Amino acid sequence: MLQLLGGSVGIAVINTFVARRIALHKVDLTENLSFYNPASNERLNGLISQLTAGGKNYEEARTIAMGIMEGTMNLQASVIGYSEGFLAVGIICAVMLPLVFFAKIKKGEATAVGGGH
Repeated sequence: MLQLLGGSVGIAVINTFVARRIALHKVDLTENLSFYNPASNERLNGLISQLTAGGKNYEEARTIAMGIMEGTMNLQASVIGYSEGFLAVGIICAVMLPLVFFAKIKKGEATAVGGGH
């Protein structure tokens, strides 16, 4: 029971960590999507040009292009957030690994496993 409870708490903590990091990176990346940023304007105008060449009118193409840019930003924020979550799990495992060597394991003794049900 403790193993299941510990696993559930661990998953909840990592999920909260990742969700907060994604939100933080979304805010950071949103600052780059501005009409005052030349790279952002160039990308937006390029997408609008591609969509209008494909038969969309300008307003529809602009709306779709802004949606594409927002989706790309959300994807990038998620990738960064999850990579930081994996890094956190790796650090936790690396810190806990030496504790295995301090565990007292007696070889040759039978272990009772019947009391779990």
